[in-house]
Amino acid sequence: MYFSKDEMIELNNGKKYLVLDTVMLDENVYYKLKEVNGSEDGLIGDFIYVTTLNKEGKIYINEDISSEELEKIKILFES
Repeated sequence: MYFSKDEMIELNNGKKYLVLDTVMLDENVYYKLKEVNGSEDGLIGDFIYVTTLNKEGKIYINEDISSEELEKIKILFES
């Protein structure tokens, strides 16, 4: 696992997100994120779901999650 629950991360778009939860599915870790507002004292927008890929020692964040995977992980996040 690369990110922990309640950790604030910054994506390539320059926006900061709070890691709300993590789940494991088929040996992949998925993260439920929500954008942090500019003053960093609240959350805005919709949830986003991402996974990570470790390639040659670098960690890449993948926002492309298939609709099938998304349905499965949403159920896991709710339980």
